[in-house]
Amino acid sequence: MSRKSKAVLTFIEEYWDKYGFSPTYREIAAAMGGASTSNVKYHLGKLADEGYLKLHFNVPRGIVVIR
Repeated sequence: MSRKSKAVLTFIEEYWDKYGFSPTYREIAAAMGGASTSNVKYHLGKLADEGYLKLHFNVPRGIVVIR
């Protein structure tokens, strides 16, 4: 797992623990220092492929961390 992917996963886990639901792509991008949403999508796809996340497309806040 790359350093940025790890940072994305950590942010999502902390956000979920704090608010009880997953962040939006834009919130993740802002946490990554203003990265583009396509960059966020890339990292989320890698994390999903590696089994860390499940992504529900066409569902608002459809990111689920597999613990």
